[in-house]
Amino acid sequence: MTAPLRRATAPSARRIRLLAAVAAATSAALLAAGCSGGSSDGKGASDGRPDAKAAPGVSAPGTPGGAPGGSTPPPAGQTSGTPAAPPMTAPPSPTGAPQAFSTVLTAAGRPIQLTTLHGPKSDVTMKVWMWTPPEYDDPKYAGTRFPVLYLLPGGEGNGYNTWTDNAQLGLQDSIAAMSKAGTSHPFILVMPSMQLAKSVETECSDIPGQPKVGTWLTEDVRDMVLANFRANPDPKAWGIMGASSGGFCAAKFALQRPDRFSVGVPIGGYFIPDSKLWGGKTPAWEANNPSLLAGKGESSAKILMVVGGAEPEEQRVARNFLPLVKAPATIEQWNNPGAKHLTKDFKKAVPTALEFLTKNLTGPTPKPTG
Repeated sequence: MTAPLRRATAPSARRIRLLAAVAAATSAALLAAGCSGGSSDGKGASDGRPDAKAAPGVSAPGTPGGAPGGSTPPPAGQTSGTPAAPPMTAPPSPTGAPQAFSTVLTAAGRPIQLTTLHGPKSDVTMKVWMWTPPEYDDPKYAGTRFPVLYLLPGGEGNGYNTWTDNAQLGLQDSIAAMSKAGTSHPFILVMPSMQLAKSVETECSDIPGQPKVGTWLTEDVRDMVLANFRANPDPKAWGIMGASSGGFCAAKFALQRPDRFSVGVPIGGYFIPDSKLWGGKTPAWEANNPSLLAGKGESSAKILMVVGGAEPEEQRVARNFLPLVKAPATIEQWNNPGAKHLTKDFKKAVPTALEFLTKNLTGPTPKPTG
């Protein structure tokens, strides 16, 4: 851990109005390249282009073989909240035709795979990037199902992926190294687009009259992952992390969909929906408002709220949200020392976030037989 977690208190909230607008140009370049790049905050600063070697072609998601491995032990020195609620019954894994993936980059010795997914439940079509850890194709883990980490970008949230860009967050390198050291689970990374376009700011929700992006993210993408990868369907093996506006979505889904996610990590997020597409404080707006969901007591999610140490506005928003979260959900705050609302500073929170996720999520488990 890089610094201790601590709790905070007190009121006052406003949405974090993000920094400068570089993502439009960045995401356009990434779309042209067919790979990741840009800032995780579509309205914030960009920290460069991918330095991983391109490897065009088509690949399948990985092949099984060997015996199962065990869970990674939880990291030492981590603080925790109240005891977890009883385990939830996991929905069955769906079956279906294999999804076509192209390998757009190779990073940490593993392919970063891209697919364009049309969701049968949502009728939404967007891109999804996938990465499996080194253990995935290790014969010792052949009969193993892996935990899943959803990763959501900020800003526009469409057409680019900063999470596996080595010039930006390079999350796969952190997972590969920390998994080897026993401080992180070997997560399957799921990196979906977050919205169709900048002008269609649906905030990861099914806004009446708008594309059903919430359904695409929580149903269609999940079904695709379970049908194509050895992912554990139990929500106790699924975490979600997002930066900036993706942080809003991470908090929302952790509280709104305990049947999908049991741990949420919002980094520099906000907690009241403010898209103009809502048309006011409608019932749908209320149903997708983390600040209202937090007090319902319907989720046992564990939330780690990462706050920029050099961002007074983020700190005010966090102080307002933290006391709203009611049991059985729990929340902890980690102040990222000296951090601003920038991708390069979000990256500093990665080790702390992965340790928290690992402590609170089920690790690799044997696949049931029969």
